[in-house]
Amino acid sequence: MKKAIVTVLLVALVSTAATAGPVAGRMVGNVRVNLSLNKSAYELGDNVEITLSLTSQGTEASSFQFPTGQMYDFIVLGDGQRVWQWSRGRVFTQAFTTLALKSGESKVFNERWNQRDAQDRQVPSGEYEMVAVFPAQGGRIPSSLEGPRMRFRIGAETRVYKPGVTSRVLLVAGTSVGEVLLDSRPILRIRVPSGRVSAPERAAIVANRLRRFLDSGLKSEELTVARVGTEAAIMWRSRLVATADARHARLNHTTAYALAFQWRQSLVHALSIRQ
Repeated sequence: MKKAIVTVLLVALVSTAATAGPVAGRMVGNVRVNLSLNKSAYELGDNVEITLSLTSQGTEASSFQFPTGQMYDFIVLGDGQRVWQWSRGRVFTQAFTTLALKSGESKVFNERWNQRDAQDRQVPSGEYEMVAVFPAQGGRIPSSLEGPRMRFRIGAETRVYKPGVTSRVLLVAGTSVGEVLLDSRPILRIRVPSGRVSAPERAAIVANRLRRFLDSGLKSEELTVARVGTEAAIMWRSRLVATADARHARLNHTTAYALAFQWRQSLVHALSIRQ
């Protein structure tokens, strides 16, 4: 089967997240949008439990206003074809709807997909990609497949999909930052440049190092944190993985050593899940 894409927008607002599997995220203005699944691989017929969490990370309240009662949508594409769309056939309130988040506030939406297409047929085994679509600023529902995304498998006979180490660019408070991910799970975020190397470029360099080290047999127990002057570094067999400097430490209200240790713990956790 060719690669399929599942685009999901979640419908039930609850107080806590219901899933604790793979996580992918992006920023929409000052709001962190995280998509998570309860598993990386499913047997045919299993419910795919999905969570979309929104967290305001700004110092002021964030709000989104929508022209109707629709705040999100679900689209399933298989072999390049749309096989199901959540909003199709639904009637939405024809009045403005507002979603507001206080500074630091989080809201969580939970939903599940039963692996059925628009004709209520079971979708076949294969590799899928899930994308949580949340509106851009101003309440506009994107026409393209925007949002955090992750891949997963359907079919017990297939292996768990592991996309490996990647990096991506996020826009935070109008500034481009770089994030490093392992199997779609965020590990660390590079927020400031170093000389002429931008923050996203620094994240790409770290991702390339990790990719090479994983190919060379990196083990989580071999990762250490070392002090280097006013900075701290994550090391593998005396080889540099990533550097936490004083500027990053100040932005995170901690010390360089503590930040490097946090990054190491995040990497160790991601490695433990894939092993």
